[in-house]
Formats: sequence, structure tokens, C-alpha cells
Amino acid sequence: MIPTFAIRYSLRFGLQPVNVLTEAKARALHLRGEQYVILFGDPENPALSFTVSEERRPGTRMIKVDFFRDLERTCTYFVNANPAMTGQAGLLLTEYHSLAGNDGLRFYSLFVSDVYVNGDLPTLTFDEIGSGGESHAISVPIDDFFLGPFPDFDELASGRFLARLPKITVPPRELWTDYIPQSVRTPKTPKRTPIGHFPW
Repeated sequence: MIPTFAIRYSLRFGLQPVNVLTEAKARALHLRGEQYVILFGDPENPALSFTVSEERRPGTRMIKVDFFRDLERTCTYFVNANPAMTGQAGLLLTEYHSLAGNDGLRFYSLFVSDVYVNGDLPTLTFDEIGSGGESHAISVPIDDFFLGPFPDFDELASGRFLARLPKITVPPRELWTDYIPQSVRTPKTPKRTPIGHFPW
């Protein structure tokens, strides 16, 4: 797929001509750690986009990967490089969200960053169309969600970065355990030891 580079992109307003960048300008923004977007497919009806941005804390960068179908977002990955939070360098898959119908009859919301917020296991909410959602902690170590070093511009512009994104599915039932909400956790709540691995 041919990439299109931009300062920003939104489904609501589409790709505005004023936001279109040359590859050289997008590369310069990448090297400076500033925000830019890469669209793949028809710019008027893209198949996916990478939004590369710097968060408020210096040295913290994030890549948001959106997949689209007929101008509707079907799923989103958030990957974050934040050594201050994780204690190690490299990209961490922090969240994943999908619409029902994109992953079979289910939608998924995976929260890996919960581990750093409340000291417990990653959590996954999933739902079948027309039923109540289920939330479970997933008994796998957070290290399994690291995706390697922050990509260079060429890995993003070529689309090769997609190969690093794991497929999210409902895990085996033996990896489910009770989700303990942040509101009821305390510093004395023990952190549970993982029993499996991701991808499951």
C-alpha cells in the first residue's frame, strides 16, 4: 500500500489538504520526535493509519494504530515507549480496542497498563453482540506485551511495523481470573503471579 503522510487525520473531517506532508517532512518530524500520521490505502478511505506522537513527558513516545473499513474504525492498538513507567526501554502494547464484528461476534478491550496502575494482571473485557460484557484479569506476564525497540521511520513508512502487532483473541479459560477493580485494590492487595503467556 502506498503511504500518505500528514500532520493529523480524523475520520470526521478526513484528510485536509493543508495537513498533507512530503515524505521528507514526515521523516524530519519523526527524527525530532514530533507528531505525524501515515495513512495507508486510499487517503479518502484509508485501510489503516499510524499516528506517531510524543507524550507530555520528554522521551515518551506513542504509536496509535487504527484499522478502518468503509470509514469506520474497526480496531485500535496503542503502543507506548515510556521507560519511566515500565522501567525498561522498548515499546509496550498498553491497550487494544475493537468493534464487535471485527473480531468475530465479539469486541475486545485489553488494558495492559493496568499492571502499572494497580499492580495486578493485564485485563481483558470481551462481549458477544447482544450480551453483557465480561471483564477478567488475564494471567500472563506483562513482559509478553513488549514489542521491541521503537521503530525507525522506514519501518513505519513501509508498513513493516504491522508484523509486530499481535492478534488479540479471547484467551483460554484457564488464564482467566477475577478482575479486581482499581477502586477496591489497596497497597496491601497481593499481586498475582502469572500462570501462562501471551500470545495465548
